[in-house]
Amino acid sequence: MKNLILGGIVGSIVSGFLVSAYLNQLYSNELKSLISESAKSQIIDNIRFITLMDENGILSEERKKEEGLQLVLALSILSTIKPDVSAFTAAPKEALCKAIEYEESGGISFELAGEAGDHVASYLSEIKKPLMDSIKKSQSVLGGSGCKLSFGLRQLRPELFQDEKS
Repeated sequence: MKNLILGGIVGSIVSGFLVSAYLNQLYSNELKSLISESAKSQIIDNIRFITLMDENGILSEERKKEEGLQLVLALSILSTIKPDVSAFTAAPKEALCKAIEYEESGGISFELAGEAGDHVASYLSEIKKPLMDSIKKSQSVLGGSGCKLSFGLRQLRPELFQDEKS
């Protein structure tokens, strides 16, 4: 009888640990997902702002460093969580692609971020191929070129525009 009770207690403890580990993993994944979404949103906003300044010719060298530092903060979060970039929706894919383009062309600078900037530059190099492969795959269906994915109805449903050609 004593062994039966002891076995029940041990079984309860073990199952409690298993349930606790499962719930911890579940909440951990949910938390990672929320943090990742927040970082992606910040990256999209940063890239839109940088692009706007660049297109209007007001992206000075000092501003490139400042904006690069802001971008490093958000990209550092993604580089820590390491989400599957090919599973991102269009806007984060486009923003990451633009971040890679800007970083490679000197359009932004991670200089002020020091080691963190080097880490982020390495992360961007690491994700470049899977990201670009995913963008190209999406472009084959949706249209677009470079970092841009086109969602125009003309590309999605060309049969609707047959009359315009006549």
